[in-house]
Amino acid sequence: MSSVTDDTPKHTSNDGDSEPEAARCPLEPDCTLPVDVILQSTVDGSLIGAHRKCLEDFSDGFPSSDAVTASMDPVPLSEDGDTLKLLMKFMHKQRYPPMSGLDPSSVFDLGEAAEKYMVYSAMSPCRDLIERIVKTHPATSLCYAVKFDYPDIANAAALYTISISLERVEQFSKKDHRLLYAWLRYREAYLVAAEKALNPAPYYNAKGNKHECEWWECGRWKFLAGSVFRACGCPIFLCRMS
Repeated sequence: MSSVTDDTPKHTSNDGDSEPEAARCPLEPDCTLPVDVILQSTVDGSLIGAHRKCLEDFSDGFPSSDAVTASMDPVPLSEDGDTLKLLMKFMHKQRYPPMSGLDPSSVFDLGEAAEKYMVYSAMSPCRDLIERIVKTHPATSLCYAVKFDYPDIANAAALYTISISLERVEQFSKKDHRLLYAWLRYREAYLVAAEKALNPAPYYNAKGNKHECEWWECGRWKFLAGSVFRACGCPIFLCRMS
């Protein structure tokens, strides 16, 4: 028997395929403003709906609404989607989101974005939070403070970076040579002081004889010097005594 070939076109179902979700404002449904500009993260591809008027009113880093041609083509930005969504929440005439639940990494990312796009409503809370975590995140705090000119935070954080390796500071600073040079000079002064305190030069009396003292030679001096460093809150003795 000859086989009969069914030449009826076969229809494939595309029910599983869906259109890309429209970019929405992070404050929906509380925000009822129409989305007239789309931001896209080049990190994760996230699309964030925004409003040209809000970008103009709440920042000095985005162009004014009448300076650009209306378009719904995504505008690429270098921040990740979560950071952009959080930043947009500071660019509405509504209560700003609480910052207390954010992890330090998110705070630094938001602080960087706020400074970059000059979103003043987000700058202040980020600065205040970073000022509180300089002891636990000194290198990142120092780099943030130097980059955006917060000398009080930089001075507070610098002391806690002395025992951090050059490689780590270089990583956090993104190889900012100006910052690295200033930090190396700052750190070197403490290293020299610690070396002199922990390994004092021998003392010779008026007759030219070397002064023999158990406090000087047996190591008690190092114990005393370490106690002084601890009392001053200086971490330098940790890297020199180890």
